[in-house]
Amino acid sequence: MGGANGRRPVPVAAVICGVLAAACAGTRADELTDTALAFLPAPALALSGEAKAIGVDSASGSSWHAGFCERRVQFGGLAYRPEQPDGWELRVGKGGQIYSLRCAAGETVPPQKHDAAPWVDEVWQAVAVCSEKNGRSPRGRPADAAAYFIHGSGIYLRDPQRPKPFYNPVLLVERKSNSLTMVNWLQQAHVPSPHRSGVLCYARFAALQNGALEVTYVLLNFGPDTLDFLNLPWGGVRSSVFPYKDVTGAQQGKAGRDRFGRTPTVPLARTQGFALFSRPDRTGAMAWVYGRHEDTGGIKALLRWGYAGVPDRASPRDYFVTSLIARTALKPGEALLRRYFFVFGSEDHIRRVGAEMVGHARLQRLELTEDTAPTDGTAEARLRETLGIEGLRFRHGPVCGWLPLFHIYLRNRKEPVLTTDPYAGLSSKDARGRTVYRAYDGRITRWTLKGFVDRPVPAPSTPRDNSTLDVEHSALHSRLRPSNAEHRTSSPPPPASAGAESDFLSLTGSLLCSWRLSAARCSGSTSAARSTGRTVAFRRATGCC
Repeated sequence: MGGANGRRPVPVAAVICGVLAAACAGTRADELTDTALAFLPAPALALSGEAKAIGVDSASGSSWHAGFCERRVQFGGLAYRPEQPDGWELRVGKGGQIYSLRCAAGETVPPQKHDAAPWVDEVWQAVAVCSEKNGRSPRGRPADAAAYFIHGSGIYLRDPQRPKPFYNPVLLVERKSNSLTMVNWLQQAHVPSPHRSGVLCYARFAALQNGALEVTYVLLNFGPDTLDFLNLPWGGVRSSVFPYKDVTGAQQGKAGRDRFGRTPTVPLARTQGFALFSRPDRTGAMAWVYGRHEDTGGIKALLRWGYAGVPDRASPRDYFVTSLIARTALKPGEALLRRYFFVFGSEDHIRRVGAEMVGHARLQRLELTEDTAPTDGTAEARLRETLGIEGLRFRHGPVCGWLPLFHIYLRNRKEPVLTTDPYAGLSSKDARGRTVYRAYDGRITRWTLKGFVDRPVPAPSTPRDNSTLDVEHSALHSRLRPSNAEHRTSSPPPPASAGAESDFLSLTGSLLCSWRLSAARCSGSTSAARSTGRTVAFRRATGCC
């Protein structure tokens, strides 16, 4: 694939990084079964016979920010006719994020000029906010209140206890030649955090027969908080690759030069359902098809866009942001479906195919019942016997109001532990005496998802007393199972602050100065590395390359 950021011969160092990826990734996941995925809607169209799977050891060959090693994020992907004008290559990160999306124009995902966020911020992902607990929202919160942003990628590198990237644990995965499906436990991005995350994301990436790339999310809220400000998705493109941007698909939405956060929001009903990104010659274009959703079912859908940092192609961020905002009240125990598409090729081609796909986009609540999750009586009986819990009900697939049952692998135990609390034993005190949660502290080395149960299953005692967690976890479950009547009569939440979303773009200030990097790419030149001692120190600290 060509373009200004086209594929180049991959240096030997990058090849070595790729070979090491499988051994060093630490991202093992159980295989998904048809039973566990029975609730997922079928793809909008038949799947392509011309797509191929991309393995975990396949690097993109794209240019990334100095010090960031691609092997630490890569998990898999898909390729559809990559040498053709309408072809593309998708690479998905361990956290469930789209970290690389190449087409005839080159690499479209920004170069990650965000020192504390290697493929954590400037990627395509789902984001969830609880405005009531979000300390960055200007609503009279205490000055030391913590930000509440659950990312569909991973954590910021702000905790000295974790200088290496930590991406959302992969719980289950299904790999096919024309689709990749994964289940992740999404993390609080601002760490260490006093907030727990209770969000599972089922993500399916599929190559359709017409060449479109379909992305489907199902977000399941098993936590105690109501999520009222969602980005579905948060994402964007490199301005240097796509200088022409028509976000609403109706010409009136041309980008201008406004920074993100200073632009108004636009209801989706006032758009044509897709954004167009292209080059001056109108070739190698890309469409993001987000749909035209009416404000029904208690979901208000809005579009926002703008530049990150300086609104110029020469900006180091090289990032034009687009975001679909879903304002709703995703209460404990509820689930939400989101489906959108990408189309590539000539401008005429993507306008035609994009318009065809608008009606297939989805943003809606899901009613997941015991009927949508097939029964497995044998597994249920064995689980009751193993856990010693009479009457426990179990399903392989999600049920609204039930809790995910995790297999967690503790560093100091030979056998995995079954529990509905993924934070078992992971609480600690910070310098201010707050209880904070560090899923990345190393005491748990792996999480997998066994299924869903109708009541809490506390974890056995761990080296650090978790009795407080068990009490909190049981109280959490009492807030699940919201009644349908309550849902129908509840009023929409107050609008989340625009500042909540611009949080993504304001986090490279004073707290990040010590992380400034300025040279050698992961596979890059040794001369640049010699000229920048901080880059070398950063690599050693993160274990990158």
